[in-house]
Amino acid sequence: QLTALLDLDSATTPRISSDGARVVYTRWSVDWMNDQWIGSLWLTDGNGGQGRELGQGRGPRWSPDGSALAYLKPRPDGTTALVLVSMDPAVDPRTLMVSPSYPRDLQWSPDGHLISFRMGVPGADVGWSIDMPPAPDGAQWAPPPHVIKRMHYRLDGLGYHYFGYEHLFVVDVKTGDLRQLTNGNWHVGSKPAGLDMDTGTSWSPDSQKIYFDGVAHEDYESVYGHSNIYSLEIETGVINHLDLPRGFWINPTVSPDGKSVAFSGFEHQEQVQTYTARELWTSATDGTGLRKISDNLDRDVDTLQWSSDGGGVYFSADHNGTRQVFFATGAAGVRQVTKGNHAVYLGNFDQHGTAIASLSRPNRPSEVVSFKLDTFDGFEPVTDLNGSKLAGAPIGTIEGLHFNSADGTSVEGWLLKPADFDPSTKYPLILEIHG
Repeated sequence: QLTALLDLDSATTPRISSDGARVVYTRWSVDWMNDQWIGSLWLTDGNGGQGRELGQGRGPRWSPDGSALAYLKPRPDGTTALVLVSMDPAVDPRTLMVSPSYPRDLQWSPDGHLISFRMGVPGADVGWSIDMPPAPDGAQWAPPPHVIKRMHYRLDGLGYHYFGYEHLFVVDVKTGDLRQLTNGNWHVGSKPAGLDMDTGTSWSPDSQKIYFDGVAHEDYESVYGHSNIYSLEIETGVINHLDLPRGFWINPTVSPDGKSVAFSGFEHQEQVQTYTARELWTSATDGTGLRKISDNLDRDVDTLQWSSDGGGVYFSADHNGTRQVFFATGAAGVRQVTKGNHAVYLGNFDQHGTAIASLSRPNRPSEVVSFKLDTFDGFEPVTDLNGSKLAGAPIGTIEGLHFNSADGTSVEGWLLKPADFDPSTKYPLILEIHG
């Protein structure tokens, strides 16, 4: 049965073209020979028709008019290529650039001329400062020590952290010319405790500015739990700090009319909190007029996307052991869009209000689905990668549990029973706690 489990595939990071005609997603499969996951991009129509494989890749993003697709392709030598695929079958795919670092957060400019992304830039290496005698011929000496002057330099499961900084770049879609927009000993993108958050960048509708989060000065490690939002002028490189109160502000998203920006986060609290939910806020694009629009929804919000008319913001949040899509306007409060016992990860939506997402259930790996944002009446399947594999397969049932914490807060839990569970039989219990 373990073999059957490793044969299952999952579909993630779906994106729908603006006209709703095409959907691209990443299909993850186990590479048995090399003990790793392989992600390949698949293209299908909006109704989930017969798809075609584009090859290994991830992070797909449609051009504003839906005529082209940009994605990241890993190469055998460890580098990463930024590839452009035209939907015109007469036009061959084109490599815009190849990088030794892994670009992230691809974003097309609204005019379709540029693609922005974050990418690592090597930092100054602080070497061993004491002169050592040369090693004799054939000697096998230990490597010299590595001097580290950063507070956060190693991550669980990954080892030593990359010794560089993430900065903002743009590449010209027509010419392939690459330009670095930010520089210095700091990161584009908030990194509290050295960890990447749900950060992002957003273009202004006129393609003249990019908004990003982070701490744009060299002592960024000394301001734990704080992050700012900035605007960067593409032509001049001038960076402006939004006039927001001190706090932790991330994931900016500019409204369709270019007058407002939505983001998640919280204001600074003098009393140290072990955890504070990242709520949904909006302001003018200079930071004035700050207001919280997630009402009393005490949840971390992410994947923020303005509605096409700019009347509110769609977002995702974990909720009572599930993950759902919500809509907030500020004036009318928060509306839960999706319902059910599932985890739904919003991709994006087309000009007709059809959203695309990956959805997983307790007994099913993630598949791509579509649904209506305004009149949700369930999900329409776009992929069915595992239907035949799971048909007739013994799957354990899941029982939801609730516990009251010390302060009376209800905490969710789950009991996964064996596929052949017999209530009259005793079983060993494996307890997994995460909080």
